[in-house]
Amino acid sequence: KYQYIQELIEYINLIKRGVKMRGAIGNAMVMNIVITFIILTTAFLVSSISYSKAFKVKTKIIDIIEKYDGDFNKTSNKESVITNEINQFLGQTGYRTTSATAKGDCSKYVNSSKGESLIATTSSYDICIIQKNNNSSTYHGPYYKVVVYMYFDFPIIGDMIKIPVSGETRSFFKDVKE
Repeated sequence: KYQYIQELIEYINLIKRGVKMRGAIGNAMVMNIVITFIILTTAFLVSSISYSKAFKVKTKIIDIIEKYDGDFNKTSNKESVITNEINQFLGQTGYRTTSATAKGDCSKYVNSSKGESLIATTSSYDICIIQKNNNSSTYHGPYYKVVVYMYFDFPIIGDMIKIPVSGETRSFFKDVKE
């Protein structure tokens, strides 16, 4: 009888240890799910905020171009009035400045065969402004495509993720001389 009771106690202890292990494994699983949820939620919020900022910058640049009817030839202090106002806005907004080598390749947005051209902005901001010709009518003038970027800076990886956000202005009508 004594050996039977001892085996029973040992069996109960094994069961208890097994239950404790299952509880520990269950707790670890729940903890992993919670951590994953927190990481995904944080990533969603960060991307949403970054997109919002890029969208705001793109929209304001389009508004500035439309304010001056796309006339990049108006100058003050050797720079276009539009370029000056865009640079001033980007400086106030805190949009990212980059070195010349880190700037995006704007030429990939230009289709030269359709008469499109890149508007050179003499700034350290990573933006692209492309003049597009509207060939649908002889009275329609050019319109502009603006490309800005969403940035994601990670401590270890760096700024490897750069997603373009683009938009277009309205068409600017040519003066009709009869």
